Amino acid sequence: MLKLLIVLPMLVVGMALLGTGALLFVPLLAMLPVLLAAGAALFALVFVVGLFAFVLRLICALFVGIGAIAIGGIGLFALLAGGAVMLVFGVLFAHLLMPLLVIAGIVWLIHRAGRPPVHPPIAHGG
Repeated sequence: MLKLLIVLPMLVVGMALLGTGALLFVPLLAMLPVLLAAGAALFALVFVVGLFAFVLRLICALFVGIGAIAIGGIGLFALLAGGAVMLVFGVLFAHLLMPLLVIAGIVWLIHRAGRPPVHPPIAHGG
């Protein structure tokens, strides 16, 4: 009994709505090929723009990467060249300074040898 009171009116209302919707929307089915074509064209446009954006980003990333490697290579070359120059200057100044250090050492030894000893020797056994 409950089925007849609840389900049957719902079924009748649903069929009426479906019939009304079919009468309203069946003419729109004629528009379906146009809508599909428009969707396909829009998809193609979005796909091509996305592909161009991807290729552009890839090329820009390659340029940035190559630039970073080039700057790193130039920096490494400058570091090694500067280190080599500093090494040459260090060896040059060490060779120029060596005779002065030897002369200063000999003068210091002569001066030290000429002074009396700080503590006189202790006489044993006396």
